[in-house]
Amino acid sequence: MLAAIISRVVMPKFVEHKIYTNLPLQEGQEAYEGWKNPPVTPQSNVYVFNLTNEKAFLNGDEKPNYAEVGPFVYQQIMNKTNIEFSQDGDEITHSVYREFYFTRSLSVSSDDTYVIVPNIPLFGLIKKMSNSDSITKSTTKSLLEGYKDVGIDTKPFIKVTVKELLWGYPSVMLSMKRRTDTETDPSVTCKEDFEDYFTMFDNSESDESEEKVEKINCDILPGNLMPFGLFKERNGTSNTLRTVKTGKSDPFTKGTMVAWDGSKTFNYWSTSQCNQVSGNSPGSLPLRINENEKMKLFFGPICRPLHFKFDKKVTIDSYFQTMRFIPEEKSFSSPDEVPENQCYCLQEPCLPSGLLDISGCKEGSPVYMSWPHFLHGDPQLRRNLIGMAPDEEKHSFIMDVLPKYGIALRAFARLQMNVAVEKSDGFGWFDKINQEKIYLPVLWFEEGIGGPSQIVSEKVKFLLELPEKVANLQTAGLFVMGLLLLIPEIILWSKSCLADLR
Repeated sequence: MLAAIISRVVMPKFVEHKIYTNLPLQEGQEAYEGWKNPPVTPQSNVYVFNLTNEKAFLNGDEKPNYAEVGPFVYQQIMNKTNIEFSQDGDEITHSVYREFYFTRSLSVSSDDTYVIVPNIPLFGLIKKMSNSDSITKSTTKSLLEGYKDVGIDTKPFIKVTVKELLWGYPSVMLSMKRRTDTETDPSVTCKEDFEDYFTMFDNSESDESEEKVEKINCDILPGNLMPFGLFKERNGTSNTLRTVKTGKSDPFTKGTMVAWDGSKTFNYWSTSQCNQVSGNSPGSLPLRINENEKMKLFFGPICRPLHFKFDKKVTIDSYFQTMRFIPEEKSFSSPDEVPENQCYCLQEPCLPSGLLDISGCKEGSPVYMSWPHFLHGDPQLRRNLIGMAPDEEKHSFIMDVLPKYGIALRAFARLQMNVAVEKSDGFGWFDKINQEKIYLPVLWFEEGIGGPSQIVSEKVKFLLELPEKVANLQTAGLFVMGLLLLIPEIILWSKSCLADLR
């Protein structure tokens, strides 16, 4: 019975310790299988900003007026691929494979809905040629506009379906880049149409010692254009390799980022500290987190970590008591407000608060990231256009976490993509606009899980209740055993008492 009392105090801690020792990623373990093939269906909700007054804006008559259209919901199949353990098993390298499927029943309308949005490849060209002379810019503009009957992306704004915007439309811009790239890549060259004709009659044997050169058709013609889509490279592919700690030597290091794309450091930012791959992977959160601690999570697509702070307690499914963590409001603030953000400034003057330039890690990208509707950003970003209405509840990046085991039961990564428009860029498209420089939104998206599936709920509930159940069962068992062991003594004592009475 004394053992039962001790067990009730000690056993929950012992069971928790055993749970922690089974959390590391090791082949054959349940934790590894759940990590490799997560029993969840992640969801991407896309909201597109439709420019409703393109002509009035370009003529300088009105501010750009936006109508948000969405959500367009895409469910995902996701699993880990290209998995390789280090020799000591303390690190694991992998990539993430994703497939996206449009879900009409959860969406506002079909993704064949048309929207007017910035021409991202064109803005990339404008940014790349920012230091070119006016003659070069004028020539480039005339060359591009010469293809206006071939493709849609020869002007600053294009009318496309949401499906095309995300997953690909025929791009004159990328086809022009393809032709340029073949001039600098010795392994690839453009072939002329007549080459196919003469090949039919050429029976001569090729010289095996001659270096083989791949020839592609670079003609900028309808039906032969390169596709461009904002998320095209993410669908049906395995993304960048990343290396994390398995937790084998210490469960509390599980999920710590070691390397991204094979490198422990970057050369994108201006200081070695900011170029360091650090923090936890968003898929493996710290264990035993509390309200006074901050989570440092590394996000490869933006090549930097973000710090998350406790926001409030949230109950999920009327059972799970979670802690909500959100990014610090100053994550994208300018160095004027947060000096330690100086390392993320890639141009002078630095960007207004609320924007992050990702062209360092996404070479040549004209996209600037922000929170949706410029939440926590410089108010001027919203004053320069119509249609922005930030709402912390709707637009915050959130993670609802079970602190003991670092399990996110609800999580939505929410980010917005924007481009910069400069009146004096030298191309002439924006000569009449009112503002000297303005940041235009393209879309914002939230990606994650809205709550635990039934399988996850059952497993997590079992995990949470296991220490108490084991302790209660063992305590009850020991009490019963104690009583059973006392019965012979009670009987002997009763007989002794009866004998004394006689």
